[in-house]
Amino acid sequence: MSDTHRPAGAAPTGSRHARGGPDPGTPDPMRRDALPDTALQSRGGTLVVTARPEAALALLLHDAAVTPEHLIAGLGAAMPAGSLRRHAPGQTLVVDHRHPPEVLRTRIARALPDGVHWLDVSHGRALIELAGPGAAEALAHGIGIDLDPERFPVGRSEPTSYGHIGVNLARTAPERYELVALRSYAAALWELLAVRCARAA
Repeated sequence: MSDTHRPAGAAPTGSRHARGGPDPGTPDPMRRDALPDTALQSRGGTLVVTARPEAALALLLHDAAVTPEHLIAGLGAAMPAGSLRRHAPGQTLVVDHRHPPEVLRTRIARALPDGVHWLDVSHGRALIELAGPGAAEALAHGIGIDLDPERFPVGRSEPTSYGHIGVNLARTAPERYELVALRSYAAALWELLAVRCARAA
């Protein structure tokens, strides 16, 4: 299903509109997913795999010539550093670990530049973190991207796939990466990463 698909009768999203959601502090049953609460860790501790269900996620929809750098200049302090990630031509992924989805919606709606629209995808995607000296090696078994720090430095992000599962990959620290995938594929992605974790040192 396309990111921009909207069921009949659903409220539209746009530069000045935020979808309704649960009150802050109220558990949202739609955020419950199949990913374990407990992190996976390799025998030697070189790789830790953790689900991050607290992450609020959104897509910014814009002209293909617009870059995350342009959006950062327009949004200013409304978005945390490193939160805007390349996703697809005309689409930028927003990842916010500090605010729940309802707060992120408000921040985006207030600061979005003209001509840029947005879509809340917190319910439709899941974020998994890989950390440790073995993280890059674990990713190399399933991702066709050169993860050399000079080619894929901290702050870089790219849409790619891990095995057969489409993901948005970001390097958030020298030995830490984040994978964002459709929530319907999150459990399968977790199982693939669990295999790599079991085989890591």
